[in-house]
Amino acid sequence: MNIASLKSLDKTDMIRWGFRILFFLFVWLYLGIYKGDYLFKLQDSFYLIYDPQFVEHLMTKKSWMIILMARFILQFSYYPLLGAAIVAALISGIELIASKLFNIG
Repeated sequence: MNIASLKSLDKTDMIRWGFRILFFLFVWLYLGIYKGDYLFKLQDSFYLIYDPQFVEHLMTKKSWMIILMARFILQFSYYPLLGAAIVAALISGIELIASKLFNIG
């Protein structure tokens, strides 16, 4: 967004974007600071063990790409603030896509 497009936003759009930013910050602070130990403990899981049997077992599932992406993103939980920022961005992105899909805002 540039300055010209910000001037063309009406008041309701600015309120929606303000709430989206507040939601992102709340999720980031909650997961990064308040529940930072939870994300740190998640990274200790052995989700990134790759051997031929693992890949073969993963490829037989219908949602193998989502599982692989989730396991990749989970490794960033070693740093709780970075992991919380990634999770908050994903949740905020889902909210933005859903609101555009249903013409909410």
